Amino acid sequence: MDFKMKSIFKYPAVEYIPLYLTTIRKRYDWRYPIEEEMIIVYEQQEYFIKKLASYNIKLPTNKLTEDDILFVGTLNFNVNEIAYRGNKITLLGETTKNMYHLFTLPKKYFYKTLLHFEAYNQQGEKAAIFNINLHQKRESLA
Repeated sequence: MDFKMKSIFKYPAVEYIPLYLTTIRKRYDWRYPIEEEMIIVYEQQEYFIKKLASYNIKLPTNKLTEDDILFVGTLNFNVNEIAYRGNKITLLGETTKNMYHLFTLPKKYFYKTLLHFEAYNQQGEKAAIFNINLHQKRESLA
């Protein structure tokens, strides 16, 4: 992760927690009439699946454990790296038209209930944002 991008990372690198995503599905031949980059985040898999269906994306219906993960999707944006500090989750990647990236993130690191997702391309330009208020307060790891 390039923490030298001061427009994105305003604090020292040691203050950020790198997050590891688990990819559910990534497609590069998706066709839907939207050009902008988007982030979609849900705590419940069934709502995530319904939202994705509205964008003509079909997700496998095998049940994942919802208690400890967030369901995340990016449209027209490929995520390469993720960092977390405070209530901000920073997604680094590249704008990639006609693609989507679906993945999960572990909730155990989030100690605040309101989370702010921001996606940035390799040039440091903001591509998309999304806010979510988690239903259950998480305990701090400290």
